[in-house]
Amino acid sequence: MNRATLNSPITLNGVGIHSGHPCQIQLSPAPIGSGIAFFTPGSDGSMGNVPAQAKYVVPQARATLIQKNGYRILTPEHLLAALFGLGVSDATITLTSPEVPILDGSALPFTDAISAVGILKSDTPWTSTAILKPLIRSENGASVLALPDSGLRFSMIVEYDNFIGTQSVTWDYDHASFIQDVAPARTYGFKSEIDQLIAAGLGKGGTLDNAVVIGDSDYLSTLRFPDELVRHKLLDLIGDLSLTGTFLQGHFIGIRSGHSLNRLMAEVISQL
Repeated sequence: MNRATLNSPITLNGVGIHSGHPCQIQLSPAPIGSGIAFFTPGSDGSMGNVPAQAKYVVPQARATLIQKNGYRILTPEHLLAALFGLGVSDATITLTSPEVPILDGSALPFTDAISAVGILKSDTPWTSTAILKPLIRSENGASVLALPDSGLRFSMIVEYDNFIGTQSVTWDYDHASFIQDVAPARTYGFKSEIDQLIAAGLGKGGTLDNAVVIGDSDYLSTLRFPDELVRHKLLDLIGDLSLTGTFLQGHFIGIRSGHSLNRLMAEVISQL
């Protein structure tokens, strides 16, 4: 893989799924080798730079949060997955609010917008991190594994004690199949958890238009895939592991994992 950036700027508007605040986001071309960097407003109105790197990730329930010098970026994972899935290594991302807009709850609006402007490829190799021996991080019955592999593959397994049961999916790195098979999968949540999320100050921007809502015995949303839940968890894993800041070589497997475990694995890989 060689490094690449965007052909021209992209502007999108939406709301943060957790904050409920409106946000405009602009994705712009960046110098080759500069990586992915966010520019976001602080509490005093100044703009701060937050690189998309694992060392800046801080614990946050139900989302990914990166922070540097008091400047915060919440829920960047769908956008980061879109950039990684399409092979964009370098971009500048400017926001009017500290939370990346949820849009339709998936990475598809980002991949559509990136595809529309096109990608500018370079002759500079994208530094790759290869997994040479098995790695595992586990907590509370969930795990993330990184295994040696000659290519790049992501797998995810989810399991619920209700009508959902067990779902699993594997994706081999490919731009076209990312757009078709991974990017459209939306974030999801259980109707029974909505009040808890709001009480915790989260989920204020969630609607049936940007999330799959799960009831006691059926989905309250129309699914895009029969296994949309596990595909979205795979999307989150891709976005979170892209915070290593490099291309990857290996097989990365999530077993009931969420952002917390994904973050731990991204930190481990970043130190290889």
